[in-house]
Amino acid sequence: MVRGISVTHSPFNRAKVAIRPSQLQTASLADFSGGLNTTDSELVLKTKYAVVLDNVLRATDGSRALRWGTKLWTTTDAVVAGTIIDIVYFANHLIVFMSSGEIAAVDDSGAAFPIWNAAIAAALPGAPSGWGSTYTLVDTTTFKGSLIVTNGVDKPLLIQGDISVNYLQDLASGSNINTPIGKYCTTVANYAVIAGIPSSPGEVYVSAVGASGVWPGDTAPNDSISFDASTYAPAAGAEIIGINNFRNNLLVFFDGAVVIFTLGTYDSAGVHQPKISDTIIEHGIINHRCVVTLKNDFIFADTKGTFTASRNAFAIIDTQPLAQDVLSTYQASIPFEGPDRGACFAVYNSLEHRDFIFAKSPTGSVTWCMSTIDKISNPTWSKIKGWEWSAGCVSSKGRVFFAVGKKIFQYGNAIFSGEDYTADFIGDNDGPWITGTAYLVGDKRLQGGVSYICLQNHVSNVFADDLSNKLWEVYVGDPIVFDWELPWTDAAIPIKKKRLVYLTAATSGKANFSIDLYADNFYKKADGSYDPAVTLDFVAGDGGGYGNQDQPYGGGRRLRDERMFGLPVDFRILKMRVHGSTTEKLSITTIGLMFNVGTLKRA
Repeated sequence: MVRGISVTHSPFNRAKVAIRPSQLQTASLADFSGGLNTTDSELVLKTKYAVVLDNVLRATDGSRALRWGTKLWTTTDAVVAGTIIDIVYFANHLIVFMSSGEIAAVDDSGAAFPIWNAAIAAALPGAPSGWGSTYTLVDTTTFKGSLIVTNGVDKPLLIQGDISVNYLQDLASGSNINTPIGKYCTTVANYAVIAGIPSSPGEVYVSAVGASGVWPGDTAPNDSISFDASTYAPAAGAEIIGINNFRNNLLVFFDGAVVIFTLGTYDSAGVHQPKISDTIIEHGIINHRCVVTLKNDFIFADTKGTFTASRNAFAIIDTQPLAQDVLSTYQASIPFEGPDRGACFAVYNSLEHRDFIFAKSPTGSVTWCMSTIDKISNPTWSKIKGWEWSAGCVSSKGRVFFAVGKKIFQYGNAIFSGEDYTADFIGDNDGPWITGTAYLVGDKRLQGGVSYICLQNHVSNVFADDLSNKLWEVYVGDPIVFDWELPWTDAAIPIKKKRLVYLTAATSGKANFSIDLYADNFYKKADGSYDPAVTLDFVAGDGGGYGNQDQPYGGGRRLRDERMFGLPVDFRILKMRVHGSTTEKLSITTIGLMFNVGTLKRA
């Protein structure tokens, strides 16, 4: 495959001679290894980058491909109250945490059932009251085959491998009287750790070794401790905003710093004394849900950017910035304070090497997609449009799930056969179709086990009649709206005038798409936009495509049936924009140009 832009002489002019007027040339754009770049000028960027990249990703084969869609997996409204604030994968189940304090589990068939509510809590010995009624935060960690759950308001819970739930307690005494109430939890080197204590925001509690329910004050033997981690932070009295495990070290996150501790060290008297091993200054996290651990690295999203950290040959934590190509745009989308900051989260899809970072701010929500196909230190960025999630997680098999409201959706990861969803089913349906109801365009209803979408405003009559009158059609999902704008290129022939003869696009899939061509940088409008010199419509497929303004070309047609149209586009520099809206697959591997160079002869 030709990489980048290559210019070759026509097969009719094989001699190596100087470019003559009206000599036919070709240029192939086949290197799309870069991602979105909003930092550098598009006049100097290579065409492997993009100045707009919405819902278009870098695929593993090097092509530009549309993102996958989502499909409704299950809904929780029949089994628990409230809306979903977080989900995790544990013991072959999705564990779903609700704003009401109730918890549901979803098995691998998509069936949801309650595992924690007031009635379940009341049935425990001692008839405890359970959790309260309004929550915005939970955190979880696994410990010896169980899941510890904290929320910063109530005593932590322990979910067993059989999905039964109880309070985290000292098994010897059967009490949780000394169990700390904290926002955050993690497991490090056979210790359970809890932090984010409302009354002591810088304090860290470490359990007895191998005993997640034993804390300071519980029965002996007991090597549990608590210590003030904020004394090691740059700002005195700093509040902990998350904790995590990295290679058996404890990461304590502050706003603008990360302090790293080694657990399991003891003084001469046998007292457990955690040791500070490193500090990352000037970088913290957005919140506790924005940290991803990947083997020897961890990725953390900060208000200043996204970073990776790993131990170098000298056992020192080395951090590298990952968002430099989109830094100013990224920073503008990240909330610095308030509830929107707590709504952000990150999910790493290891099968496709993508980190989805969902950011919610007063100006609107955006999902950043950081692809680490080559290596973590060289990511490519895209923006995901059309998503509005409150939580996400990944199963042990690599399935990616997102949640919003009371619904859970599965991301259409292509690696799972038959699950490569090419549309978003975020509004799957709004209940059954009912006769005599006033419906509006876009309403989705269920009839005969099939979802339909309303095409015209109307009052429903007999469904068969309404369907035949084209008031409804089968709902196949909300289309993926995509936009890929390349930087300016001179086709490796600077200064000289050129006239485009035709354009080709090597594609796969069945999607319709358009390519806008913009000639030169002199026709920029006052609002910063450009008027396209010509727009070409295409159909994706297995054949090279040619297009004009009147009808689409390409898409598996026999090449002899295709025609090459002269395109009246004169240029010194050229840019292209690929865009459309579809429920079909689309990937583009190469864009080819053929043009005349030199004096432009007039008819």
